[in-house]
Order: sequence, then C-alpha cells, then structure tokens
Amino acid sequence: LRVSTGTFQILKHENAVCRKKSVIMQVANPNSDPASSELTSALALLDEEWQKNQNKNNNRWETLDLADGDSMKMEFVYLLRPPTNFIRPTSVIFFLGGAALGQFPHIAYSEMLTRISNSLGAAVVAAPFATGLDHFELAKETGELFRRSMIKCEEELQWPIEKLPRYALAHSLGAKLTIINIAATGFGEDLQGIGLVSYNNFGLSKSVGMAKTFVDSLRQTTASSTNAGMMDTLFEFAEQVTQGIGLDFQPNPEVMDRLVTMKLSPTFQSKTRLFCFDEDGLDCSERLLECCQSSEGASMSTAPTVSGLPGTHLTPVFLKLGVDDLDGVSDEAKEMAGEVIGFESASFGNEQDLNGLVREVCSWVTGKAATRGPKWGATRTREPEYARRLSGAMDAEIE
Repeated sequence: LRVSTGTFQILKHENAVCRKKSVIMQVANPNSDPASSELTSALALLDEEWQKNQNKNNNRWETLDLADGDSMKMEFVYLLRPPTNFIRPTSVIFFLGGAALGQFPHIAYSEMLTRISNSLGAAVVAAPFATGLDHFELAKETGELFRRSMIKCEEELQWPIEKLPRYALAHSLGAKLTIINIAATGFGEDLQGIGLVSYNNFGLSKSVGMAKTFVDSLRQTTASSTNAGMMDTLFEFAEQVTQGIGLDFQPNPEVMDRLVTMKLSPTFQSKTRLFCFDEDGLDCSERLLECCQSSEGASMSTAPTVSGLPGTHLTPVFLKLGVDDLDGVSDEAKEMAGEVIGFESASFGNEQDLNGLVREVCSWVTGKAATRGPKWGATRTREPEYARRLSGAMDAEIE
C-alpha cells in the first residue's frame, strides 16, 4: 500500500487532533480528575445501591420508566413524590442539574429538591443526562423525557397534570438546556415559572477552567492526594488546545446569546427568575439579562427578576456523603462510599447557603419578590434602574 507524503501528513495531523480532543474531553469533564472522580464514583455507588433497594427505601424518590415497548434504550426520569400528607402534588417541578452531577439528580440534588418539595407539597421530575458537546441534542432528549413524563404521571398516577401549576427549575448547564428547549419547542408556554440557578453559558475552553475550579473545591473537601501540579499543567494544555483547534459546545456562547435574544420572548422572560450567588465566578446570568433586554418587545416590566444569594456555584449540591440519612442503603455500601470519598461521615456543601436557596425558590414559587438583588458591579457608583427591578423593588410601581 503506497501512501503519499501529503496524505501521511494529513493522517498524522488528524490523529494528533483526535488525541487532543480526547485529552480535552477528559479534562473538560469534571469527572476526569481523580479527585472529582471520587465524588462521582461515590454517587454512582450510591445510585447502584439505591437501585437495588429501591422497593425497600422509605424516601420518596423512584424511577419512572418511559421506554417504549420495542425500545432497547433505557429512558427514564427520577420522580420525587410529594410528602405523604398530600394526596396529590400541589405543583410539579421539572428539574435539570449541571454537568456531571446532573446524571445523578436524585442523589446530588436530593437535599435541595426534597426540602423544596416538603415546603411546597410539590412533585419533582428530574431528568438525568450525560454531559456532551452537543447541547442542542441534550436539550431535545431531556425535553422529550419531560413531555413523556407528564403523560405517564397523568395516566398511571392519575395526577391532573394539565390543571397543576408547573415550573422549570435548573442549575448551571441545565439552565442552558432549559432555555434551548423552551426556544425550540415552546415548552415554557404551559409553565407557571422558569427558575434558572447559576445559568452557565461558557465555551469549552473556559469550561476547562471551570473544571479546574470544581476539582480544586473537591480537593479542599476530600484532601485528595492527586498530583496538583500535573493536573494544573494538563488543564492549561487543554485550554490552549481547545482554542487552537476550534472545538466548542453547540451552541457556542455567541450563538446561545443570539438564541436568547431572538427566541426568549418577553412572555417567557416575565416568568423567569434568575438565582445568582455572591461568590460564583461561573455564572452568566448578567449576560443573559442583557440579551433579554435586547430582544424585540422587551421592557422593564417583562425583564426576568433576579435573586441574589450567599453561596457559590455548587451551593445547590449538598451531599451527605456518609449516607447515614439515606434509607435503603446497606452498611457495606456506606462503608465503601466513605472509603472512596476519604472520610466517613461528612457533608459536601454549605447547608446554611442551601437553606437560603430553598427558601428563595419557595418564595418565588409562591409569588413573592426577590429578597435582594445580585451583587453585580459592586464598584458602580449609581445603581441602574433595571437593577432595582431585579430585586423586586419596583414591583409595586410596575403593577
């Protein structure tokens, strides 16, 4: 077989690009680092044990099978039923989590969602998804899961879904997917409200930096023995390569901004509440608001409201990694999870900040204004008029 020098060089280049893409995808995924792999490995372990003991569990999470009879693909959502003192839910919340952790919403976000459900008497439908570059496809898949879950709940659980208030609640990447789904399908038309927590729209190269921040946070919590210098070098290399070969998410940040401006109508905007944390360098909510203000027909009265809260990007994730409070998990699984994480009975996250988020979400669902606005542009000498609208201070005037 004769191969010309030019062809060989092309093949060699393509092979190098593929290898670089492989490295990038490993680094851009927070699960790739041993420190964060420990967390997601523990989540996977707990999930496996949870599935084995699902019928024995006293908690209210269950899987809702949505697969067609002829389908070989596993299609399901996690359903959190309302507290037992409610015959039927007062409302339904459709939830999407962030990258990686959103694959295990019934574990990673269980504390937040259970507390919201307890306070409101709501049911929660959480769609799991695996992280990927094609966010259009992820939005399509999760949106279809939500659509079919409504039919399932109505037919099998006899819940009057069409008559119940419905809300979308999403964190980080999940917030981006929610907007794409609304823009493409009109999913938001039947929603009472759209809650976006720490909306994230960074490109892939910046997401590498996000992954590093995530891993650093985990290192502080788990005291991982990971070679920090080696990982930092790998992160820097991956960030440079993503920019060099033009690899990015679909849609990329610029396209997503245009999508928001063109497709997130004032009607949808007026239903939207942004939840932003004071120490969150990964939040793109301010840019999202600017795009909303640029959309046709937008006005001060239809702009999304914004709740400012103490906390970080990972505040919605509160994990009792000791699993002492999870029913249906064997002692052996608890011990194994403790060994994987590196400590026996402790928590990941800030419970005080989590409770503040839960209260603010519940307050929003019940129609109350934001407790306070976000701490954006702290150096501004004069607070712009729209910022006062964000915190709800102008609600009375507008009405």
